[in-house]
Amino acid sequence: MYNTIVTTLCVAFFVMKNSFEVLLSGATRIKKQESKKTKEIKERNSTLYYLGYVGEIGFTISVPIVLCLLLGRFLDQKWLLYPKMTLGFLFIGITLSIINFIQIVKTIIQQKN
Repeated sequence: MYNTIVTTLCVAFFVMKNSFEVLLSGATRIKKQESKKTKEIKERNSTLYYLGYVGEIGFTISVPIVLCLLLGRFLDQKWLLYPKMTLGFLFIGITLSIINFIQIVKTIIQQKN
């Protein structure tokens, strides 16, 4: 008797679950489409989104400067021209960093609008 009640309830639950899934299948597609749009908007407004840009800005500023300094120092040691190549490549690295910074700020402004 108890087993019959349990199996009947399980079958009823399974049938009800499937019927609800069929009814909600169209609604879930709409929800998924809406959630993608709202997710993109929420990601743009989140603090982690902008912290990612802060990390990218720091990376794009520091890497060209450091690489140009290392290249300038290497060339100075190779050709015995100590301050000339280091300073020259330092200014090239700073210029590249400023250009990269301006490009990143432009992309942030364009994405916000």
